[in-house]
Amino acid sequence: MIDQPKSRSLLKRHPLLATDDLDAVRESTGRMLVRHQVEVRGRVPFRTLINGVQGRDLSLAYVDCPTPLTIDCEQPCSQHTVYLHLSGHASHHFNGRDHEAHRRQAVMVNPGDREKLLTGPTRALLLSLNPKMVLPALKARQLPQPESGKLNGTFSLANGPGKTLRNLCLQLAGELDQPTVASGGSATLELYRARILEALLDAISSQTVSPSPRIALPGKAGLEELEHWILSNLDQTLGVDELAARMGMTVRTVQHLFRKHHGLTPKAFVRARKLDEARRQLQSGTCTSVGEVALGLGFLHLGRFAIAYRERFGETPRETLNHSS
Repeated sequence: MIDQPKSRSLLKRHPLLATDDLDAVRESTGRMLVRHQVEVRGRVPFRTLINGVQGRDLSLAYVDCPTPLTIDCEQPCSQHTVYLHLSGHASHHFNGRDHEAHRRQAVMVNPGDREKLLTGPTRALLLSLNPKMVLPALKARQLPQPESGKLNGTFSLANGPGKTLRNLCLQLAGELDQPTVASGGSATLELYRARILEALLDAISSQTVSPSPRIALPGKAGLEELEHWILSNLDQTLGVDELAARMGMTVRTVQHLFRKHHGLTPKAFVRARKLDEARRQLQSGTCTSVGEVALGLGFLHLGRFAIAYRERFGETPRETLNHSS
């Protein structure tokens, strides 16, 4: 066993596991999940810390693992799990799709989902909810009912209900660490139950329902409207299929418009705007981490981000950040 970190940890009064023994983790998590395999990626020595509180319909765990891992597991049928990253990132693959979790985007895994995760150094809160609580609440609010209980894989944490959910979970973690909290903390979980469920449903519905109608303007006028929308959503993954759907056009037509008016593919245009936003943030004097800026804009490979940034601006992101301080 290892000591818990002295700083930054959450739910410190509710320790579950703190170890550098990978076999101990396999044994412990294997009891909670239907299927669980974990392997170390790279040469960083293995270490992990897991704290958590289990309630009847709601549970909250804190994970601090500086070691990159490959995890293959199957979720139990008794819970939805929401990954709320405080730092770092993870790539999830389930239901035939890839989903990225980082500080500005949550990933929600459904009961029974078989998933593969590639994680970097990570600090995250894991929120688990009983589907018997979630699905009736969806129906009561007359939200679209997912097939087989499969809810959307991702939602934004940058603003709106996703940010509210993240803040509620951080507040709950702080409450659970108070010495006045009753043993086990289940009563405190129950106090937050309704608010957390409401914020989660709001976050799900914000991704289910398009925030604005498709752009119907033709040609360059429609393209300008789309560009304004891109600039307002740079924290999202903006693929050409999504851009085409918003314009109500085919992918080929959107590609033609971007090449005609910008001399770029849609992908290259989005990347350039993301790099411009990264530079703006790094020059603002308010950020302290290149990695936080990059991940917040969807650049999950920091080395490639640095290369693209230098090609566009003639200096590294670190140099820009140092000039602003």
